[in-house]
Amino acid sequence: MNGDHRPVGKHWMAAFLKRNPRVASVVGRKIEAARAEGATPVQIRAFLELFERVRTRLGIQAEDTWNMDETGKALG
Repeated sequence: MNGDHRPVGKHWMAAFLKRNPRVASVVGRKIEAARAEGATPVQIRAFLELFERVRTRLGIQAEDTWNMDETGKALG
């Protein structure tokens, strides 16, 4: 970013995590095939369009929308 193209040091990640305690590592896990196949771009787009119509009809502001998801999909 500042024109310095040197590689990061051996302990850069540990130092970064120490400086930024809100950042955490997460170990990924496999998802069931049905969940993976159910998350096609077409299905996601259809869900988001329906969600937006309902949110608009009920007058829910975008800043009042929170992700309380248990399916492994995230909003935003």
